[in-house]
Amino acid sequence: MPGPMEPTTAQLNNALEPDVKEIRQLKRGIKMAIHSQDPDMVYADCVCANCDTPATHKFNGSAGHTHDFHPCPYCNANVLDINQIPGYNDSM
Repeated sequence: MPGPMEPTTAQLNNALEPDVKEIRQLKRGIKMAIHSQDPDMVYADCVCANCDTPATHKFNGSAGHTHDFHPCPYCNANVLDINQIPGYNDSM
């Protein structure tokens, strides 16, 4: 939100309202065609976790932050390969 000051509660609620409506709709489920198949019910929810790195890894079920293999929840790169060419290979 632009401006030199923190938004008011009303301004913040106004900005978040469309997202909250969509999240509530997804939590109840919507019919959606997936990969050109017949429409099926799809559900989603939003989880907001504010924690440090070790707690984040424990929360999302990935390896600990000092673990050598697969510390990243988004890719298969490991700490041992991060400074090597295989660490940047898309096929990992």
